[in-house]
Amino acid sequence: MYNKNVKINESGRSMVEMLGVLAVMGLLTIIGIAGFKIAMNKAKANSLVADMNRLAHIVVMDKFSGYSEEAINRAVEEHNQDTEYPATCNSTFKSTMFSLTLKNPIDKEMCEQVANLGWAVPQGVFLNEVEKETLQAEDCTDSNTLTWVFMDDLSHCPDCVLSDTKCDTYGDECGSCSDLRGFTADDTQCISPDKQHCVHGSCTTCAEDYFDTGNGNCIACYTDGHHDHVQESTKYNCLGKMFWSSSGNRMIGCNDTDPNVPAWPAADEIGCKACDSRCLRGTTCYLMSAFIGFSRDKNGNCVTKCETGYFEMNDNQQCYACRNDTHYDRTAEYSKHNCLKSMFYTGDKRMVGCNDTGMANWPNSDEYSCKECDERCYDNGTCRLMGTTYGKDANGNCTTN
Repeated sequence: MYNKNVKINESGRSMVEMLGVLAVMGLLTIIGIAGFKIAMNKAKANSLVADMNRLAHIVVMDKFSGYSEEAINRAVEEHNQDTEYPATCNSTFKSTMFSLTLKNPIDKEMCEQVANLGWAVPQGVFLNEVEKETLQAEDCTDSNTLTWVFMDDLSHCPDCVLSDTKCDTYGDECGSCSDLRGFTADDTQCISPDKQHCVHGSCTTCAEDYFDTGNGNCIACYTDGHHDHVQESTKYNCLGKMFWSSSGNRMIGCNDTDPNVPAWPAADEIGCKACDSRCLRGTTCYLMSAFIGFSRDKNGNCVTKCETGYFEMNDNQQCYACRNDTHYDRTAEYSKHNCLKSMFYTGDKRMVGCNDTGMANWPNSDEYSCKECDERCYDNGTCRLMGTTYGKDANGNCTTN
């Protein structure tokens, strides 16, 4: 029988206690997730900086090796295949610097973490195309495009300025403009209406197709002469008509046919290659019509194209007839196939006549050109003159008579 006077012990948690526990657990979860996200962004920032450091070293090695911008870009693309943070490189905007730009924007948290790392290697940084002395976390937005500028030796030069990225020729009268995206005019960056042409990071009063002689006078871009002591900063007003040479500080007409100066040393690469009548070899800008067989490739570089039966000797821009009875020292290898069947190429950089009896057996010979000679056969690197001792099989290899 139920006795109402008997007290039953009960145990458990009240609703308030349960809610308190859940609140604490929720708070710890939120703190944990936030901490995990911060840690992940910090790890990603470290990975990004490491990738940019690695890529900067690749570009530096390519630049010091004298590689073209096209070759540097190929190396950059190869690097991009193995990274989460692909970038583009501009290695032309200033001779002593280059820039790396992230292809994809990063979010605000990631940007802040990169800023907090205090990366000291780059010379400067552009955040959303605005130049900054240093990257500050408070400048980051929801989506951020980043460009870092490096000295060619990867040093940080605190006294250096990114002068090629500023329109500072006329001081405060001209605003700041970036040419990291190419050599383009940007009239909107210059405040004063009479100084509205902003080209390659400099402002000039001269209109397009005119250049400043350095004393404020605007002269038309001539194609058939040269002008001494012209300001280099205005040279890009004459692209395609004139080019700049620092040898004597001159602007030279693309078609300047002065017989004493068909080739200008220390020439500006971009200006020279813009001239259809000229080509660049090393740092010298050549007038193509002044040299036999001179032409230019699709990139504006000089190439020697001797006709069949002629070759270029010793890289001297002259085409010589292929002869069967002599040999020439230090001949450019790339022209050897112009003399197939009459001459062959050897590893000590000589073009040798197929019938040259002065040296019957030439070691370190090019197999292909040797086998083209009817009078010779190929014997494991040696091009032998056939006769009573040696014959030739169907593949051009030597046989013993």
